[in-house]
Amino acid sequence: MSRKRLEAEFGVYSRWMVDAILEVCPHERIPAASRGTGNPALFERVAQVTKARPGSRLLHVGCGLGGPAAWLARATKATVVGVDIMETQVGALLRLFPEIQVAVADSRRLPFGDESFDAAVVLGVLETIDHKRAVLEEIHRILAPGSSAYVFGYAPRSSEPLEVPDADRFERAGDLAAAMSSAGFEVAALPTPNLEGSPPEWLRLASRVREVVERDHQDDPRYRRSAVQIDKLTDLFGGKSLEAWEFVLRKAA
Repeated sequence: MSRKRLEAEFGVYSRWMVDAILEVCPHERIPAASRGTGNPALFERVAQVTKARPGSRLLHVGCGLGGPAAWLARATKATVVGVDIMETQVGALLRLFPEIQVAVADSRRLPFGDESFDAAVVLGVLETIDHKRAVLEEIHRILAPGSSAYVFGYAPRSSEPLEVPDADRFERAGDLAAAMSSAGFEVAALPTPNLEGSPPEWLRLASRVREVVERDHQDDPRYRRSAVQIDKLTDLFGGKSLEAWEFVLRKAA
């Protein structure tokens, strides 16, 4: 995956977010560090599907700032390991959640042995990946037989061309399911999971963090580039061009 096209959304902006999180909510970092997937109802769904528990190992692919990984580790007592291609994001995660194990790596070449994890989770990340089947095959490789992966993301509602952020490579839900099946998984796909929305306090903290980033960096050209990308994604959601999907992937025993 090209890091260059991810830089505007997930590069220096990640460092700025950490500074803002430590100012706004230093004692409750998870909500603002979950970015687009900040929803405890979603995280509870992940824990249920993956059967994360004390003694199990769960890999979070595309872990970002680490909010979901930290939530899952605290709630389930499983060993949660993160991996992300962006070194900036991994550095940001370690500032917020130094207790989380994390590695910088391309998800097409995960630095872990065969069958070394009991579960995997991919939240709002698969749509940023060009070579989706290659990544899915890697996830299949590192999972123990009989274990599951949970994938949550967004897919276009139609085949009409979309104006998308540089980072995104959206595909229709049927094509995603086909890639998952080709990678060796048994696939269950459900459109628009019936989940409660993010708590108002989570939304307030995330919004406040964005305000502080804008306050401190609005004159920086890098901030303006980031804002353009974020606005494109906001427009897609506002126009209902995308729909949420969850995929439960099982590796045969």
